[in-house]
Amino acid sequence: VIGLSNRGYGRILGQCTATTKLFYAMWLTLARDDDPFVCVPLQDIPKDYTMNQVKVMIRDKIAFKPIKDVYSDEQVTKFLTECGPDTMINTFVVNFRNNEDVELANELQVALSDAMNIYVGSNPNRIPLMVMQSGMDAEKHGEGLRYFKSKAGLFNEDDTNLNVMVNTSMNPWQSNESIFTIGDLFRSIVFNCIGRVKDAAFNHTFLLSGSSVGIESIFIEYITGSDDPEHLYQVSVKVEADDEYKATVSKYIDYCKKNHRDVLFESNMSDYDEKDSVPNLYNILHSSTWDKRIRVRLINDPKNSKVSLKVLDIPRYQCLDLSSSTTYPPKMKYFIYGDSTRIIMSHVISKLPDYQHTVILSQRPHSLTETMLEQGLIIEVEGDDESAEPLVKSSYDISFKGELHATIHTTINIKKRLWYKKISYPHA
Repeated sequence: VIGLSNRGYGRILGQCTATTKLFYAMWLTLARDDDPFVCVPLQDIPKDYTMNQVKVMIRDKIAFKPIKDVYSDEQVTKFLTECGPDTMINTFVVNFRNNEDVELANELQVALSDAMNIYVGSNPNRIPLMVMQSGMDAEKHGEGLRYFKSKAGLFNEDDTNLNVMVNTSMNPWQSNESIFTIGDLFRSIVFNCIGRVKDAAFNHTFLLSGSSVGIESIFIEYITGSDDPEHLYQVSVKVEADDEYKATVSKYIDYCKKNHRDVLFESNMSDYDEKDSVPNLYNILHSSTWDKRIRVRLINDPKNSKVSLKVLDIPRYQCLDLSSSTTYPPKMKYFIYGDSTRIIMSHVISKLPDYQHTVILSQRPHSLTETMLEQGLIIEVEGDDESAEPLVKSSYDISFKGELHATIHTTINIKKRLWYKKISYPHA
C-alpha cells in the first residue's frame, strides 16, 4: 500500500514535478541559435539569470546528465526549484524564427500535433513521439497571452487565439538522459513540420530501391538534393501502382534493367491541383487531398509514360539538419528497411557535405527480425573504408539496438549497389 504522506504518493508527485522541471530545461534550450525556429515555454526564467547563463548551465550541468549528478549541484538544484511550472504540465509554443504572424504559428502547432498523434486510419508504428496540442483563448487569458505572444516574437495587438503544445510529466522514473533524447527527436519532427507548412511546390525524383517478382508493391528512395530547401530530405516509401498502371510499371522496370538504366520516377507539380494543398513533398506523400497517391513520370521510359502510385507506408521521412552544431558520426550510419524479400540499406546523411548511398542486401542480417526490418532502424557499420566510395567490399560487420534495447553485433552481405551521389552544402 502506498501512503499519502511525503514518503508515499507525495514522493511520487515530487519525482514527477522534478521531471517536469527537467522537461522545462529541455524545451527552453531545444532550438539551436541557427535553427529556423524558436521554442518558447510559457513560464519565464528566474529573474536572477540571463538567458545566456541559463543556456550554459543547462548545456554543461543538466543536459543528458544522470539525475543524481544534476541534483548534487546546489546551483542547479536552486535553479530547477525556481524555474518552470508549478504543476506537472509544460506549455510552450514553437514559432518560425522572425515570424510575427500568429496564424502561421498556429498552423505549425497543428502540423506538429498531426505528426505526433494517432488518428483513425494512421499507422501508429510511424508515430515516434506523442505531444498534445492545446489552445490559449485571447479573451480569457487577456494580458497574459499578449505578453506570451510578445515573448515568442508574435504580433500581440489583436485578439487571435494561440495554439500551444503541452507535455504532461506523469512518470516518476523518467531518466534525464531520455528527456533530452526526446528533445532531439522532437526537434527533428519540427524540421519536417516546417517543410510541411512552408515548402513550395517542386518536382521530386525517386529511385526504385526494392522490387520482387510476384509482389506488386515496390520501395522507392527519394533523391536528395541541396539546390533548393524543398529537396533537403531523406525519404523511403513503399508504394503500389494503381491497377490500370501495374503492367506499365512492370514493363518499365524490366526495360531499365535490360538497358542498365536507373529506374527513376519524377513527380511533377503541374499534375496536382493546388486548390486545397500545396503539392510539396510532404503533401504529395501524406495528404488525403490526392488520396495519398504520387503522380509520376517514368523518366527513362521511351514512351515518357505517367502513372499513379498509391502510398502504402513511409518507413522514413526526415528533413536534413543544417545547424552548425551538427557533427559527423564516428561511424557510418545506414537506415535499413524492407520486408521478407527485399532488404534495402540507405546511408544516413548527417552533416553536409555528405553523400547519398543505397544498396541491396542479399539477406536479412542475423538477429534483425522481420518486424524490425519493416519498421526500419539505423545501424552502424564497423570499420572505415579508405576508398573514394563507401561500402566497396561485399561484407561488413554492423551493430544496432535490437529488441529490449540490446546491442546486437552481426554481419551484412551486399548484393547490389544501387545509387551513389555526393551532396554538397547549399549555396547561400
